[in-house]
Amino acid sequence: MLDLNTYLNKTLEVKIGEEIVHVKDLSYAMWQELGGKATTLDEQLDFVARAMSNNTEGRDFTATELAKLPKPAVEAILGVLIKSGSAAVSDPN
Repeated sequence: MLDLNTYLNKTLEVKIGEEIVHVKDLSYAMWQELGGKATTLDEQLDFVARAMSNNTEGRDFTATELAKLPKPAVEAILGVLIKSGSAAVSDPN
């Protein structure tokens, strides 16, 4: 049986300073946006802020806030979210 709740409840634990947030996997709509619109650095930063804001704690992140992080940190967030979403294709449940 394919249990979609496995995907709906999956999160990525992200620690920023002493704060830990549980970021939900990218929705299909966010995947489409990433593939078509998030091409400039500013657009990618906005995308990462929206993705990070999709968390179980209800914490909102802004592009301004994330812009203060080192570039490799923002790239790591984006990379892990992409990798996590791609893993579902090769391992359903």
